[in-house]
Amino acid sequence: MIGLLKSAWALHDETAASVYHEGEDVVLANVLAFDLKAFDPTVPIRRLPATGEALLPSDPGYTTAGAIQIGQGGYVDLHYNTAMNSYFSDGPQARSQLYIPAAGGFRALATYDTWSYDYEHDGVNQDGPVATPDPLRSPTPKLVDTTANRIDEGTDGYDTPDFNGSYDGGIDDVLEFETSPPYPVPLRGIQIRIRIIDPDSRQVRQMTVVSDFTPE
Repeated sequence: MIGLLKSAWALHDETAASVYHEGEDVVLANVLAFDLKAFDPTVPIRRLPATGEALLPSDPGYTTAGAIQIGQGGYVDLHYNTAMNSYFSDGPQARSQLYIPAAGGFRALATYDTWSYDYEHDGVNQDGPVATPDPLRSPTPKLVDTTANRIDEGTDGYDTPDFNGSYDGGIDDVLEFETSPPYPVPLRGIQIRIRIIDPDSRQVRQMTVVSDFTPE
């Protein structure tokens, strides 16, 4: 058997090697490649003047000098380019704490997750300082509230400072929350591309499936 495609429970970027959320059900055999992209309504679509071809960040030539923006919206990898400025171009929010140790610092686990509001009223100081840091989980880009014993400040009924030390948002505004979804924007669609091979004929077939989550 050349490859197995297992059911996936999270949408990751391709840099998150060594950490995967997998089910145990075999969905498809003889898989050569599997690619999952998220729809980003803010990603720039560029056109090459020489050919008129419309390109997205995963297409060769996207960064060619002279390419001009002709629109927005397309399927992209999470954390595809930190130099860009779209919903999914950068790594996850630091308050999500979805990072693992790596050479010279940490690696972002760019994962789409719908998250849970329960973190904000669970009595646990999610963004509190760590008295004895775990060397296996340090350093981390976690945003820390340096005020001791301030717990669930996003739901405490007070206008406490947010992680920037600002009072601008009012009582229990979202910036006071101790955590955050890795990407705090709606997921409006995914694109799944699968490449499989017939072991007898050695022929390769590619299929693309798109699912739209836009509310009707």
